[in-house]
Amino acid sequence: MVNSNAEEIQKKFKVLATQGNLNNHIGVPLTLLQLTEQHEIGIIEMGANHVKEIEKLCEIALPNWGYITNFGKAHLEGFGSEEGVVRGKSELYTHLIQNQGQILINGADPKQVEQTKNYKVVQFSNKNTPDFKIEYLSNDENQLELRFKERIFKSPLYGTYNFNNIAAAIAFGTLFEVPLTEIQNAIAAYDSKNNRSQKLSIKGTQIILDAYNANPSSMEAALKAFSENKSNSKTVILGDMLELGIYSKEEHENILKLCLEYKFNNISYRIGSCKHADISTFSLHPLKSITSGEGGIITTTNTKIARNIKLYRSHGISRNKSNYWKYEVIKHGFNYRLSDINCALGYSQLNKISSFLKKRKFIYKKYFNEFKNFNTNLIIPKYSKTIKPSFHLFLININFNNLKKNKDHFLKYLVSRNILAQQHYIPIYKFKIYKEKKYNYLGSNKYFKNSISIPVFVNLRIQQQNKIIKTIKNYFKG
Repeated sequence: MVNSNAEEIQKKFKVLATQGNLNNHIGVPLTLLQLTEQHEIGIIEMGANHVKEIEKLCEIALPNWGYITNFGKAHLEGFGSEEGVVRGKSELYTHLIQNQGQILINGADPKQVEQTKNYKVVQFSNKNTPDFKIEYLSNDENQLELRFKERIFKSPLYGTYNFNNIAAAIAFGTLFEVPLTEIQNAIAAYDSKNNRSQKLSIKGTQIILDAYNANPSSMEAALKAFSENKSNSKTVILGDMLELGIYSKEEHENILKLCLEYKFNNISYRIGSCKHADISTFSLHPLKSITSGEGGIITTTNTKIARNIKLYRSHGISRNKSNYWKYEVIKHGFNYRLSDINCALGYSQLNKISSFLKKRKFIYKKYFNEFKNFNTNLIIPKYSKTIKPSFHLFLININFNNLKKNKDHFLKYLVSRNILAQQHYIPIYKFKIYKEKKYNYLGSNKYFKNSISIPVFVNLRIQQQNKIIKTIKNYFKG
């Protein structure tokens, strides 16, 4: 937004504009210190993650014009709520009103209208407005088009969410009496290069890089724009949305639901990012997609947990390397680390993961197609084209009550025909080590009573799978 305004206003004036993300209590003063007598206009971006921060930045910069791009769900952890975001950002309005400054607002944004309703402001909108009516015409993968005063303004920026940014730039340029032709040229020439709506082409693949400080509002806008892309193959790769505090889990789940609604071909999060938990664990058991023969992997963003895990990995021993390798046993630990040979086994399979998944997916889909409409007493997992699992298990749930049989009978039936299946999962409190069995978890009991995991190993031959399918179907006929 700052850069697009600067592009056009500097067609007429000597302009200093914020560079990069120098928008906080350090960045704003650093930018202001670059002002010289030659500069006629300073365009200063102000950022905040808590209330009173914009107020302080206004005291430093003393702006006489102001515009707030939007009131999104950003930095909820610091602001406390969406209302806190509105209150914090509106400190710019308060400063300008108290100092007889001037305000530009998006007249189509109810929150901006509400926050400035008792003050004379300048408005732009794609609807009727007393100041700047800027019509949003079209959006394709190559450019956005707007109309103002019977002129067409074309921008190479990506995404309908940039209509407001371009309209604000047109309004500011007009307010500062930049010729309309110069505004047109500046908007046509400006293409984002700072991880915001950035278009890339890598080995023939078109990539939209929109990775600047994501929040639920910006993520939703970016996904909506991407869903409108006409490509037949669309993959979204999503990173964490930070500083959401107590809203983090809910907002991440909302974004995932939105992705499923838009039916993207693939959805990818960073594996092991621990965005909903303190620890992520990965088993390297022989049944998994990658195995080391034994053991597993733990990831965490919690430094205290990481320190304790390292101690358990190393007999609970803490070493002081700077003091002749003096060590102290500070926890009752065990040697939980993988041996070198196990690590080498797991590492060697990383290059094979794609072929493993391809084979497991083939097996999984065959089970799915054979059993999906077979019998109402046999429930199978749903198959989704939008989620990419590892396919290391195929769970079936059988309503044994209707069949007047039980799981043990079914498992013995499979074993008698040389088919091994797995009980999935025995409720942990049922084991003998738990002496007090006063708890009765109905959900886990019901699941355990009916669930079985049937073979999905990579080397399962088609003849073997056909035998498994036939054997299970025969059980329901018997």
